[in-house]
Amino acid sequence: MSFNLVELVKDQISGQVLGQISNAVGENTEATKSVIDSAIPALLGGLMDKASSDEGASALFDTIKNQDDSILDNLSGVIGSKSKDSLMEGGSDMLGSLFGGNAASGLMGAISGATGASQGSAGSIMGMVAPMAMSTVKRYMAGG
Repeated sequence: MSFNLVELVKDQISGQVLGQISNAVGENTEATKSVIDSAIPALLGGLMDKASSDEGASALFDTIKNQDDSILDNLSGVIGSKSKDSLMEGGSDMLGSLFGGNAASGLMGAISGATGASQGSAGSIMGMVAPMAMSTVKRYMAGG
C-alpha cells in the first residue's frame, strides 16, 4: 500500500480549517497556505532526520505515542476556540524539543522568508501544524 504522508497531513488542513488558521494568526489565506505547504514537508523531513539515530527515534516515538490525535476529529472546533492557544503552545514546545530551539527558530525564519509571512505568523502556523502532523502520523501508524 502506497501513501503520501505530506498529502495525508495537508488533507487535514484545508477549507474551513485553513481559513480559521489564517484568521487566528492574522495572515491572508494564500500566505497561510504557502506556510503550511512549506512547513509540512520541512517538519516531516525533520522528523525523518530525528529518527535517524536510536535516541532520536525513541524520542520521536514517545512524542507521537503521547500525541492526542483526537484533535483530528474536530480541527475546526479546536482552531475556532480558545483551545487553539494551547494547540499552538504545545506545537511550539514540540518543535523545540524535537529540533532544538535554534533549529526550530531557523526553520520558522526560512519559511517566513520563503513565503512572505511574518516570522511570528509562520511560527504560530507551524505551532498548529506540528500537532496535526503528529496526530496524522500516529493514526497512520495505528492503521487508520
